[in-house]
This record gives sequence, C-alpha cells and structure tokens, in this order.
Amino acid sequence: MADKTENMVLRTVYLPKSLDNRLKNAAFGRSQSKGELIRDLISISIDRLEESGTFTAKKSSPASKAKKVASPTTGEDKAYHD
Repeated sequence: MADKTENMVLRTVYLPKSLDNRLKNAAFGRSQSKGELIRDLISISIDRLEESGTFTAKKSSPASKAKKVASPTTGEDKAYHD
C-alpha cells in the first residue's frame, strides 16, 4: 500500500499559541487532523485569491533565485527557494 504522503512536501510554519489552539479546536470539531484542516484552508484561500484576480499561481522553476527571510527564532537571515 502506498504511503498517503508520498506526493506531499513538508513545510514548517510557526504559529502563535492562540492560533494553534484555534486550529486544534476547529480540527477536532470537524473530526480532522490539524494537517488535513491546514491543507483544506490553504487550498480554499488560494482558490479565493485566484477567483478574485488578486493572485495568479505560477509554477516555480528550479532556477528561481533564493530569497532571504529572518528566522523567527534567531532573527538571522536564512535563504530559501520558492
């Protein structure tokens, strides 16, 4: 049997404790895991952005340039690729 995460990518996101509690309660109320609810909410949000015309999804290319973002724990700049 195939692993259900074989076509997924791991992303790490820092959430405030209050938002994580809301996420936990919403997922419990819907009988879903937090991961399932996060995936659903991201998909719905991106669909709404695309429908409103404020966002157009583009496929990222491997040659895209690295961007820098400050680490929430250390404040140091870290490079990442889209």
